[in-house]
Amino acid sequence: MRPSIGALSLAAVLLAAAIATGRHSWALALYGLAAFVFVLTVVEPLVTRPRFVFGKPYVRTRHVDEQPRLTGASGGGTISLAAISVTGTETSASGGRSASFAYVPVMNRPRLGSKDAEHVSAELRFHGEDGTLLHEISGRWSATLQHGASELTLRPPEITMPRTRTERDAHPLDVAMKYPSERQCYAFNDENRFSAPGNLRHRPLGQPPIRVEITVAGTSARTLRGHFVLSHDANGAIHIERC
Repeated sequence: MRPSIGALSLAAVLLAAAIATGRHSWALALYGLAAFVFVLTVVEPLVTRPRFVFGKPYVRTRHVDEQPRLTGASGGGTISLAAISVTGTETSASGGRSASFAYVPVMNRPRLGSKDAEHVSAELRFHGEDGTLLHEISGRWSATLQHGASELTLRPPEITMPRTRTERDAHPLDVAMKYPSERQCYAFNDENRFSAPGNLRHRPLGQPPIRVEITVAGTSARTLRGHFVLSHDANGAIHIERC
C-alpha cells in the first residue's frame, strides 16, 4: 500500500517533535513511527475505502419493444429468438408500449479520497405484507448493456463504481416494473426479457405494499443494506420509497 500525503505529513510532524525534545527523542521517534504505521494501516483504509450510499428512489416510464429480435444468424448456424428491449423514455411510434419502472440509485462516496468500488453487485429480496418471501433475484444495473443472448445477461452483473460526486451521477438499480393498465407489478432484471417472447411479466409481486430489501456489496467496501416499499394506486401508477 502506498502511503498518502496526509499519512506522511503526520509522520514527519511526529518525528520532528521527537527530535526537538532532545532527552526522550528516541522514545518519541518510536512512538511517531508506531503512530505512522497505525494511520497507514488502520485509519487511512477506513476513511478512504469505497462507501455505498442509497439515493432517492424514483419511477420512470420507458418504452418496451415487444417484438423479439432474431439473433445468431450465420451460414449453416441456427437462428434463435432474442429478448425484447427496454429503451428510451417514451412510447415509440413504431410500435410497442410503455411501462413504469422503479429504480433505486446507488452511490460510492468515500469519506476521503476518490477510490473506485470494484466488482459491485446487488441482491434484491421481495416480501409480501405478511413477511412472506416472494422472490430473491440478482440486481441489474440499469445502464448495463442489454445483451441479446441469455448466457451473457443472466449472470449476476458486476460493475466498477467510481466516486459519485452528485446524485445525478448515481448508478440506478432496476427494482420492479408495471404496465399502467394492469393491477400487477413484477420484480425486474434481465431475466424478465427472456422469460417468454414479447412478455416482461415474470415474478409477480401480488398485492401492495411489497417490501424490498436491497443488498449492495463490492471489493474493499462495507456491504450496504436498505429497505424500501413498493405500492401502486388505482390509476395504475407504481411508487417506491425508502422505509
